Amino acid sequence: MDRIYIRRSAKSQSQQREKKNIIIIISDSIMKTLCFTLGLLLLTACCCNAMPKALQFNTAPGNCCFNICTRSLPLKRVSSIAKTHSSCLKQAFIVQTIKGRQICYSGTFQWALDVYNQLHIDSSNQQH
Repeated sequence: MDRIYIRRSAKSQSQQREKKNIIIIISDSIMKTLCFTLGLLLLTACCCNAMPKALQFNTAPGNCCFNICTRSLPLKRVSSIAKTHSSCLKQAFIVQTIKGRQICYSGTFQWALDVYNQLHIDSSNQQH
């Protein structure tokens, strides 16, 4: 009886080893496939130059205003003024101060309209 018991345990141990080897082989092949797939995906992402047409032609507006100021500045602090792009939700003026700050004013704010007209008339007179 002891012999049969020993033979069964030896046989079951070899079966367990075979099962472990099969599991290791299967998990190893799954890992190789997963690594290969991820590597291929990363390579594709790095080499792909796909770009939407809108970005290619750069049709998006440069600067739009979301916060509008209602206090006027002394004219000596204004270095330049420009209108926002026509596709912006709010039509406004962007005032650049001599210190480099950009301040937004409503397109209907009288002070901003006056400054815009004054600076653009002055600049057109200087060009002639």
